[in-house]
Amino acid sequence: MHVRFIVQPIMAAILGIRAGIHDARQETRPFIWSLCTRPEGRKQRLNQALRHLAIPLIVAIVLDGIVQYLLFQRIRVLGAVVLGTILMGLPYSLARGLANRIASARGHLQTRQSRS
Repeated sequence: MHVRFIVQPIMAAILGIRAGIHDARQETRPFIWSLCTRPEGRKQRLNQALRHLAIPLIVAIVLDGIVQYLLFQRIRVLGAVVLGTILMGLPYSLARGLANRIASARGHLQTRQSRS
């Protein structure tokens, strides 16, 4: 039962890293930073993140509901949604931003080295 606390964030982080590298290639700002500082693109960025996370987020919510049922013989839907979202959304956002920063820094370093 505790495996989900490890597997779900790792899966979200992997998806976030993929998206962060993609963002760096397109030279966009890190995910969380752009959500906080650029209100004009916020809705589009959130929709893109939800598209990337839709299936894993649904799986996380369903798994949390199954665990609740097995442990307590009842399901609290709001709790499953909140915990599933936290287990997927937070690692995804952090990994996406960090991957973007690292990939952007490496890209700048490589372009400087190729110029020399």
